[in-house]
Amino acid sequence: MISISFRSFLILFALAIVFTLLAALIKFRKTRAVLRQSDVLKRDGNKIVVNFDACELKTREYYEERQTDEIPNDAQMVDGLLGVHREPGQNLTTVSVLIFRYKNGSAQVKEFRSELIYMPEVNLRLCLERKKSTFLYVDRRDPSQYFFDMDFLQTPGII
Repeated sequence: MISISFRSFLILFALAIVFTLLAALIKFRKTRAVLRQSDVLKRDGNKIVVNFDACELKTREYYEERQTDEIPNDAQMVDGLLGVHREPGQNLTTVSVLIFRYKNGSAQVKEFRSELIYMPEVNLRLCLERKKSTFLYVDRRDPSQYFFDMDFLQTPGII
């Protein structure tokens, strides 16, 4: 039997804490950079009114395994011991994207896609119908950098 001294345990525990904090810091910085970029685009980019009637909504549904922290009941434990595999519970996930085609002055059509929207399609369509329009902010020098202002979907009590 391998024994780990208390000192080794403390070192491993400290390393685990350091790696966890580093991962959290990296995630925080990425989130802050995205927010900063959207603020810059809102301030300095071209502001285009997007009428939702002129947009295409693409939606996909898929099932993903339900993650639970529940302790298995007796029947599930016996099934596990006997190698019986039953289908786990699954959640239906709906993901949508809003596509806006913008025709600029040179008759070129540029396609803009919103970020992924995780909301049931019926609820999303209701929100879009109520709101009618939003803004698209496009970088003046690099049109591949843009931001759909879909913050209204985050508002509590919207549905």
